[in-house]
Amino acid sequence: MFTLWHIQLFNRKDATFPLQNLPHLAMNEVIKLMDPLEQISLALLSKKMNTYVRCSRPQIADHCEVNLTDGNAVLTIPEVIEYSRKQISNWNNKTSIFTNFWPDNKKKLTSNTMKIVEKIQMAFPKITFSLTLHSNDLKNNDIMDALLNKTWKKVTVDGGELKADDLDKIMEMDNSNNNFVFKNTTFPTNYRHKNAFNFASIAYNDAQWVQIDDLLTLTDNQIVRLGQTAFEPQDLNLLLKTWQRSPHDMFGILTLRNNELNLDETFKDLVTLTVEHTYFYSVLLSADNSSNNIDPPILAKKSLEDELATLDEGSVRRDEIIAEIENLLTQLTMDEVYFEDGKAKMTNPATLYLIVLHVQARHAWKGV
Repeated sequence: MFTLWHIQLFNRKDATFPLQNLPHLAMNEVIKLMDPLEQISLALLSKKMNTYVRCSRPQIADHCEVNLTDGNAVLTIPEVIEYSRKQISNWNNKTSIFTNFWPDNKKKLTSNTMKIVEKIQMAFPKITFSLTLHSNDLKNNDIMDALLNKTWKKVTVDGGELKADDLDKIMEMDNSNNNFVFKNTTFPTNYRHKNAFNFASIAYNDAQWVQIDDLLTLTDNQIVRLGQTAFEPQDLNLLLKTWQRSPHDMFGILTLRNNELNLDETFKDLVTLTVEHTYFYSVLLSADNSSNNIDPPILAKKSLEDELATLDEGSVRRDEIIAEIENLLTQLTMDEVYFEDGKAKMTNPATLYLIVLHVQARHAWKGV
């Protein structure tokens, strides 16, 4: 009699882990044990696995950078993963998540980069994305669709000569929550658009095309950073006066550069505090904005002096104002502020630092 023995041998190298056959709770725990690279790779395999990864609520880095101008890295999550063009071109095996996904031409590369971004956004909705591209990329429909339909923490257009038609497409999007940077770019000399500053923050490295009228109507505490501008001193003087008298916080931050600047013309008739030091020269302005409810001593002194000039010699209010001005001068002296030719000055940067901290604390206390 013969006995048939059935012996099944397993090659450990070929063994696979049946992840998809696990119950949902067990699968969630397995996914949580994966490192971020494994979680991302799994999420990109299919819609089904993308859903599993999303439901497991994995902990992952909070920011992803997409750079279409870099010759090496295309998509990077700092300290987690970096997908380079060279690596992607070598991922050709059947199990690769990028099988037949990455073509050689730039247009298709861009298109599929955006597809990967969309998949990662679906699996990890808390990740924010930044995008860096060249001005030539603005002619790519996939790029424009991504700018219109995806949420970017920051978009940087780096390099090249910008065309008015491409710029118009960006300006006509809803950019109220978007942060844009245009650097190493050249703008059309006569370019204008009513929405050129309708951004949460905007930086124009080439700002010679910007007109002072573009800035005078801002009211939303925006962050505006301008490179080289063509403003005249009287333009800046008008802008500063408008900001100083405005009931709104026109700017959260405003920076700009001018090759030549006549300070006397720029700050004419403005209430300022000049800080002179060996290593820097600063001019501070006080603003009586109703939104911040701050009444700086220098501005209060100027207001009282203006009111005093309108009163008769025998007015009771005149004596009150004189007393108030003397109290303010005492306070300013304690802050090491002195007056020269009617202008407030300071030479101690440490005291300036304390004043800035004091104003910031009052802003916080007022809930601004």
